[in-house]
Amino acid sequence: MSDFLVRLFLRDEAYDDGVLVLTNKNFELALKTHKYLLVEFYVPWCCHCKNLKPQYARAAKALQKLNPPVTLAKVDGTLEGVTAQFNIQGFPTLK
Repeated sequence: MSDFLVRLFLRDEAYDDGVLVLTNKNFELALKTHKYLLVEFYVPWCCHCKNLKPQYARAAKALQKLNPPVTLAKVDGTLEGVTAQFNIQGFPTLK
């Protein structure tokens, strides 16, 4: 992957409270760009997902400080087709 594409991707990354927000458009590039990446597949109405959110954000901020950094990301299972690609059956799922 060219340095230009990596810089472009990193510039356009969206974070929510320290957690990288993934979509169908940026999922594959995120896998290639981040050496260590943990993805949460969630749905907004799930009480387990809601309970995980603050702890996941806290962990994301702490893990970004490591060398090399570990990136925590999330995918909204109601909007993104990538959930089907990974055969996600329940929420939250961490992969």
